[in-house]
Amino acid sequence: MMPTLNRQSGAVLILLFVALIMGATTVILAALNNGSPQLRDRVNKRNEMQVVKETLLAYAMTNPEYNTSPNGPGRLPCSDTDNDGLMNCNTNAIGLGRLPKRIIPPVGSPIALSDRYADIGQQFWYAVAPAFRQNSSSLNTNSTSNLTVDGEIVAAVIIAPGPNLDGQVRINNNQATRYLESTNATDPTDPGFLTNHPTDPTLLNDMLVPITIKEVMTYATSRVAIEIKNALPASGDYPADFAAFTTRMTTNGAAWLGVNNWISATVATYTRPTPTSATVQFSNCAIVYTFVQTQDGFSRSQRSC
Repeated sequence: MMPTLNRQSGAVLILLFVALIMGATTVILAALNNGSPQLRDRVNKRNEMQVVKETLLAYAMTNPEYNTSPNGPGRLPCSDTDNDGLMNCNTNAIGLGRLPKRIIPPVGSPIALSDRYADIGQQFWYAVAPAFRQNSSSLNTNSTSNLTVDGEIVAAVIIAPGPNLDGQVRINNNQATRYLESTNATDPTDPGFLTNHPTDPTLLNDMLVPITIKEVMTYATSRVAIEIKNALPASGDYPADFAAFTTRMTTNGAAWLGVNNWISATVATYTRPTPTSATVQFSNCAIVYTFVQTQDGFSRSQRSC
């Protein structure tokens, strides 16, 4: 009898062990399922913010096609400070407000940005440095920013607020402190945005996607290179030196080249290896652009500034 009892006891223990494992697994799966909607929301928001970033960079590159001089490439839309879905260029010191839902330019069709999270006041937030705003008087590779993300200088930043924390009453307005935390919600003289709270991670759940100056200038210098190629002679010799190149750009280039000092103050080097080829490099950008008369467009030494 004893062996039978031992076998029965062992079977009971095994069943109890399996029951415990199944119970623990159920708890773990339930926890994962309960947490997955929030995780999915963060992933979806991150993907949407990346799409917005690419749209903003494309707008910065094609700015001359949508706006009149002096609005050359590199300019980003101002933020929406009155919650009407459109940008307001009389913004505060760091341009902190909502991401505009759309841009209505003087020329061409409206450009949609994002209103996917506009319900219940969840539209993305957005800040852009004064030098890179739509209403900047002059913009080129020498332009600087007063914005930082985790200490790194940026041209702009897109922000998605996380779930409301203690004291944050979410209503559909532009009071940053109701949605953002730490210095992300303030307007200091030298603004610094953070992806993590410096002392307590639970006190900050904002998601940030920065737009760096190098990213903006990679697009902007490419647009300037298009203009340079169009202004260079289609036949005959290219300008022999920088002075002749400057004269050619002033005479044949778009007005925004001169207004924004893209040639006189920004072209770091101009060379003419052959009578019908030339290279240009801009200050604060490592790309060397090469133009050949018999070839369409241009080539560049690397992908980004």
